[in-house]
Amino acid sequence: MEKIIFKSRAKINLYLKVLDKRGDGYHNIRTIFQEIDLADDITIKKAPKKQGLTVECEDASVPVDEKNLAYRAAALILSEKKINTGLKIIINKIIPVKAGLAGGSSNAAAVLKACNNMFLPVLPFEKIFNLALSLGSDVPFFLKGGTALGEGRGEVLTALPSLAETWFVIVTEGEKASTGAIYAKYRNALTKTGVSGKNILEFISKKNAAGGDIRKILFNDLEIPAGSINPAIYRVKECLLAAGARGALMSGSGPSVFGIADSKEDAESLAARVKQIYSRVIITKSVSPV
Repeated sequence: MEKIIFKSRAKINLYLKVLDKRGDGYHNIRTIFQEIDLADDITIKKAPKKQGLTVECEDASVPVDEKNLAYRAAALILSEKKINTGLKIIINKIIPVKAGLAGGSSNAAAVLKACNNMFLPVLPFEKIFNLALSLGSDVPFFLKGGTALGEGRGEVLTALPSLAETWFVIVTEGEKASTGAIYAKYRNALTKTGVSGKNILEFISKKNAAGGDIRKILFNDLEIPAGSINPAIYRVKECLLAAGARGALMSGSGPSVFGIADSKEDAESLAARVKQIYSRVIITKSVSPV
């Protein structure tokens, strides 16, 4: 196999609760990941050995050296398989960069899966999972995708019943604040809520997203601290709700905010209204594991 092309899909967080601080400096969390069909295209080509490992991307904001998670993922699996060859990774970037949608983590997972298939023998899932975890807390989720409960740093995953097809309008406004700064704000202003992971797990298990009132159970502990740094997050959320979204929430550590629509047509109508104010607006939907 000389070339392989993978879809590298984004995610949103339908629920994110921050728990206790860990000994390694991270926080334990409880989150619900939802894979969406917004995706980058990743092309991987074998190249002459002398060319080494290279990454190409037309988006100037994407690093093309070892700072790129896709580059690091390829280097890891080639080393693990003891493959000494050149490799070219071409990223057609569609997912907004540094937006809380985990595009970089998704790219890394796509490269791990692609290289595992391209260079035999195929490594067992447990080995690929450990390589993914070494690259970042969100990377393991993308090895399977779908809908999943994430615990620990987000890497302790439990597959959940697939969300009924649900349409989202995503708006990205303002720059992403550092995760450290957001958690510092979080510690100074702990949020309290009656919402629990159980609420949304029950909602998902009933496959009720298209008919129930999901706005009552959407929750993200990081939304208030992130919004205090980037107030555009609050404005975007208010705009989505005023435009008719059934619920709205910041994804991950932001700054992207998603609104929920009842159908593709409603999503298109919602997006048209929001585009009168914001330029970076995307229509997408939930996806289930292949």
